[in-house]
Amino acid sequence: MTTLDEVVLQLVEEIQNTSNVRRVSGDSLRKLSRSVKKLVSDSLSVHGEKPNSFGFASLHKNRNRYSSSRYSRRFSYRIHVERAYNGLTRLGYIREVKRGYFDGFGGYLTRYSATEKLRHLFADIDLRLLPVFMVSDAPDEVIQVRKVTKEVDKNTGRKKRKSVLVQYTDIPKTHQMRRNVDKINKKLRNVWIDLEISEDDWESVKWQLEQDTDKDVNPPNLANKTLYRVFSDKSFQRGGRFYGGWWQIIHKKLRSRILINGKRTVEFDYSGLHPMILYAKKQLSLPDDPYEIGLGEEHRDTVKKLFNAMLNASNDLRSPPKGIPVKETGLVWKELKQLIKEKHSGISDYFGTGVGLELQYIDSCIAEELMLRFIDEKSGTALLPVHDSFIVHHGYADELKDMMLEIFERDFGNPIEVEQKKKQVIGVLDNVSFISIPKDVDTVLSLNDVGYEMRLGAHRKYILSQG
Repeated sequence: MTTLDEVVLQLVEEIQNTSNVRRVSGDSLRKLSRSVKKLVSDSLSVHGEKPNSFGFASLHKNRNRYSSSRYSRRFSYRIHVERAYNGLTRLGYIREVKRGYFDGFGGYLTRYSATEKLRHLFADIDLRLLPVFMVSDAPDEVIQVRKVTKEVDKNTGRKKRKSVLVQYTDIPKTHQMRRNVDKINKKLRNVWIDLEISEDDWESVKWQLEQDTDKDVNPPNLANKTLYRVFSDKSFQRGGRFYGGWWQIIHKKLRSRILINGKRTVEFDYSGLHPMILYAKKQLSLPDDPYEIGLGEEHRDTVKKLFNAMLNASNDLRSPPKGIPVKETGLVWKELKQLIKEKHSGISDYFGTGVGLELQYIDSCIAEELMLRFIDEKSGTALLPVHDSFIVHHGYADELKDMMLEIFERDFGNPIEVEQKKKQVIGVLDNVSFISIPKDVDTVLSLNDVGYEMRLGAHRKYILSQG
């Protein structure tokens, strides 16, 4: 079977033999191989719902992104973009789908995809199995600090948010956190995480979800299994949540279809974690359902987002954050804000103080402890974080719930409720029982030809081959 390393060697040599490109050696050659490997694996790990079609991978083409720092040790603009990306494009192995832009505040990355010429190099591997052999490496730095500021756009005069990576000096705490993330990522690389949706059903599922969200729903990049933490400043006491896993960015209705090593999963989260922490600090009782302010269940998620926005803000919010459907509640922002303050009069002095980032740090530490404990105590599985909720093989449901309850009561002295999230209904899968097991032999055997079953088998063989 063709391996990724074999293909990388061939492509690097083709780039080196291009007439208008000077050959490189030594460290530059190692960087070129690393860049080609990333570009190939990223583009082949995301495939569309139709045979031989591919989704889009993304690339930073901003030169400043590759300035020498802890965030870009392995990749440089000269090698990664000018030599590897441009070389593979010229040779016809990848194609640029949409050119990115950056206006100093934001934008989007350049999008590219694999061509059939690149796919042909792996002709002896089933398309559906490619993510198994293309598992992405963790970023250069798994402990990141990002500063978000507001600056005035010279063209429009409007204030825009700008996020930049911040350099920092390591301290004992960052060294330990990095070791912990590396330990978690090692575990994640050794399990296979997939979606229990067949290729035949995916197109219908995609259509249903796009009607629900009015946004494009792309197949997840199953190769993105490694995590990193993002802090808000160099105190390492604000933010700190885990990012990077494909399961964190898929539509929430798909999460109940996640498989870990072929086993169905459950998801648990704390009920009103952030308000509960603040009430516990003031030795007060949390009101029933902190996000119910008389608007009904259909607006609960909106109230929760607004509540968190008010905690995250460093001053009193004069207008609601963009993207939150305030108008659908039938109230104006001033009325909604007042109702939330009245509901939480006992902790209303926290609003507009930026305490939300401190609360995120607390829930990120809980997530870190839970993942590490599962590695040490439940070695046969992995725990998948989605900020303050957690996905685990259904056989460990009780253990996860007990750990979550134990940690909170130990740290804050108060009990808290932990809830199992309900299975979400998804279009074509509405009439398919999630826990049903087919009884006829032909149906059972046919499951071996379904993508997620094939990938699990390939993953197990791959892990064994790696020793």
